[in-house]
Amino acid sequence: MTGTDRIRKEEVSGTILRAKMTSELRIKTDDFLLSQRESFDDYEMKANEKTGVEYNNGNQRVRRRKRHHNDESAEEVALEKKTS
Repeated sequence: MTGTDRIRKEEVSGTILRAKMTSELRIKTDDFLLSQRESFDDYEMKANEKTGVEYNNGNQRVRRRKRHHNDESAEEVALEKKTS
C-alpha cells in the first residue's frame, strides 16, 4: 500500500466516522426534542402561573411592521393573526 492509498483510506474512514457521529447526534437531538414537546403543557402551565396571564390564541401580541430608515412616509400597519 502506497502512502497515497493509506491517506485515501484514512480520509474515507474519517468521513464514515463523521457521518455515523452526525447520524447519532441527529437521533439524540430528535429524541430530546420529542421529550420536550411532551412536557410543553407543563411548561406552559408553570409560565402562566408565574406571569398571571394566560397565553392563548385570543391573547397574542400584535406584530408591527419593521420600520427602516427610508420609511418616513410609510403608513403604520399592524398585522394580526388570521381568523377563520
